[in-house]
Amino acid sequence: PAPVITGFTSGIAIIIALGQIDNLFGVHSEGTNVIEKLSSYQTIGFPINTASLIMGGLVILGMFIYPKKWAKRMPSSLLAIILATAVMLLFHLPVATVGKIPQTLISSNRLNMGDFSFSALQQVAVPAISIALLGMIESLLCGASAGRMA
Repeated sequence: PAPVITGFTSGIAIIIALGQIDNLFGVHSEGTNVIEKLSSYQTIGFPINTASLIMGGLVILGMFIYPKKWAKRMPSSLLAIILATAVMLLFHLPVATVGKIPQTLISSNRLNMGDFSFSALQQVAVPAISIALLGMIESLLCGASAGRMA
């Protein structure tokens, strides 16, 4: 049903947007979930990184003003991120980045199974299954929605 699909995708969008507040404003919060992170702003404070906010705002603005007819050649979000990265590197802005990209995916420290333990497996099993189930449900809902459109 359409209301279920709308509610599900809106909920995911809200969770993703709230999870990106730290990145947009250049702040650091504490906590393991969205509620804890939002409430940590009261204790930690909310010192905004102006460069991060301007860059994030420009990316969002660029995505909205980008002509729709050009979207087939290059998505607005991709172009906005490329331009923002170029501006950040050109002007040496104090914006946090992901970090150094590894040159290879095959590395001895990534493939080392010496630290494997069943307690570590138990810690990641429930979140991994939850993510897999959410992905499955979203795929089924999208498929059902697309089936009705045809």
